[in-house]
Amino acid sequence: MPDITVTVANNCVSCNPNRLDLTQAGSPATITFTLRSPNYTYPGVASTAVNITDTDRSFPSIDRTSDTVITVTDNNNDGQTHNYTVSVLDSNGNTISSDPMIVNRGGQ
Repeated sequence: MPDITVTVANNCVSCNPNRLDLTQAGSPATITFTLRSPNYTYPGVASTAVNITDTDRSFPSIDRTSDTVITVTDNNNDGQTHNYTVSVLDSNGNTISSDPMIVNRGGQ
């Protein structure tokens, strides 16, 4: 299961890895986005916390399993790069976002 660590420093969201390459072509993956910075949480709606450009329905579910964990199911079957936005809330409720990407190797 691929994991992405999300941190916030100087009012900037970072994802590690910033570009996630799913190398097992055609194998579905559950991607876990774990927020590791204290005093920050994900917004209440999972698709607001991790918003993926998904015109071909490659991502059938995005679930907020806690204030600091989002899980995404990726069919990994289209051989495309998907841009997405990760958003977190600071202790005052202000939204801070980042725009990394997922590269699906399925279908290639």
